[in-house]
Amino acid sequence: MRSARSALGLSALLVVASGCTLDFSQVPPRDAGLDARRADAGSADGATTDLDVPAPDVGPRLDVGPSDSSRPDAASPDATVDTGTDGGRDAAAGGCDAAADCDDGEACTEDVCSAGACVNRPVVCDDGDPCTMDGCSPTTGTCTVVGAPDDTPCGSLRVCCAGACIDVGSDDTSCGACGRSCGANADCTGGTCACTGGFLDCDGAPGCEADPRVDPRHCGTCATACAVPTPSCISGVCRGCTTAADCPSDSLFCTQSPMCTAGACVYPIRSGSCVIDGECESRFEPSSADDCLGCDPDVSQTEWTVLVGEPCSGLYCMTGETCSASGACVGGSPRSCDDGDACTTDSCDEMGRTCRHVPIAGWCHISGTCRTDGTVNPSNECQVCDPARSQTAWSPVAAGTSCDDSNACTHDDRCDGAGQCADSTPNGAGDPCNDGSVCTREDACDGAGSCSGVAIGCNDGLPCTDDVCSEAAGGCTFPIISGCLIGGACVAAGATGPSSCVACVPTTSTTTWSPVADCTSCEMTGFCCGGACQVDPVCAGAACI
Repeated sequence: MRSARSALGLSALLVVASGCTLDFSQVPPRDAGLDARRADAGSADGATTDLDVPAPDVGPRLDVGPSDSSRPDAASPDATVDTGTDGGRDAAAGGCDAAADCDDGEACTEDVCSAGACVNRPVVCDDGDPCTMDGCSPTTGTCTVVGAPDDTPCGSLRVCCAGACIDVGSDDTSCGACGRSCGANADCTGGTCACTGGFLDCDGAPGCEADPRVDPRHCGTCATACAVPTPSCISGVCRGCTTAADCPSDSLFCTQSPMCTAGACVYPIRSGSCVIDGECESRFEPSSADDCLGCDPDVSQTEWTVLVGEPCSGLYCMTGETCSASGACVGGSPRSCDDGDACTTDSCDEMGRTCRHVPIAGWCHISGTCRTDGTVNPSNECQVCDPARSQTAWSPVAAGTSCDDSNACTHDDRCDGAGQCADSTPNGAGDPCNDGSVCTREDACDGAGSCSGVAIGCNDGLPCTDDVCSEAAGGCTFPIISGCLIGGACVAAGATGPSSCVACVPTTSTTTWSPVADCTSCEMTGFCCGGACQVDPVCAGAACI
């Protein structure tokens, strides 16, 4: 917002004592060996050894952005390790038995042995965000990402501003380019600011500050200034006023009724307000262009005043800044980017206006949790933490790895190499299973991998109920469909009960007797009141009193 202040310190790195680095520029990818695999992550028989969690981040670190791409499994589903004793193909001649035969020494290629031929595909790094710059580190082979510079195109009339894709064709605060504000009394149309409401832009600064109908400096046009003997601008024409009635309203809520003073229209500003560039401002309201400038009516009601000591927004990677006497946004303390996870390098990216959390070598940081190399996804045993392929997402295990697809009608389940447990053999038809439904019985496999059962029967023998099985209710239910069900017996609507003053009234209750209308005759000489038969009650119309 304030380019002069914002430029201060952008080329420098501020180091936080806790280990959070404040990165104010694009930096090259870190070459700390992000794809190194921990040698002690597990023994050959699957037993794991103790892994020391790395100490919290300390010291300055460069911000490279989070890894945003998973490298595909380099081995084909049927690849085997070439032991050198099987008379394998000549790798030097282009043949191969395993992915290891195809290593080209380049960290940013995926080396695959496919049908006996080596394929070295480039690693593709793309997080799908047009406002980031993605690339593969030639040292580590992992993907890195940094924020794209402001005004980088990201669509039709759209550019990147502070890491977000903004429609500069219609955004009043970034019209045509990042940070280009239209200001007061103007709208952004097609990437250009246009004055609205009859106002004019006479100074070239953001906003349309001149009201040609009443502004004596720009009366009718920007070039017309009113002077004695016609000092007032009335309806766009310079002339002198005789009375206040000659002065039109300036349409500003913060001014009082106009006065005619020495032939000039004067619009007194209300206490506690300012009128700056033709717009009302309240006390200490900051300027839209600089939040260290604001309305201080005790100093001036017509000019911006420096708001000394007031909070301001300068650098993203600093907090608690305040305005100095010179109008600069200074002081404050570095923003904390510590995510509390010991396996990440934390830094502040000023250009992207965000905190970055990059996993250190040999670890994964997935869904906000640190994972050691080889850790199996607790919700999918066909995925593991493999830092060499991705440090921010699960990687698929090799095709053919044993797994359990939780289907009772399959066996010999195997991972498909794409992260799913799908290669399974169906059980025989008739094998017992459980389809998980409370509304079936005698569940059995169909021979094709599915489990189903015979619907259970629900019947309470009552004509006034429906007989249904509900999964939500956990079994058979018998909703009343006609009349009432009282004491286990069906009762027709309107039928009276133990006395003539109660009856089945489904609109009142379908499971209990309901009182009949008051003052209904009962027995020989009585009337019903509140569901009971009374002798000679006092009735007023259809109600007992």
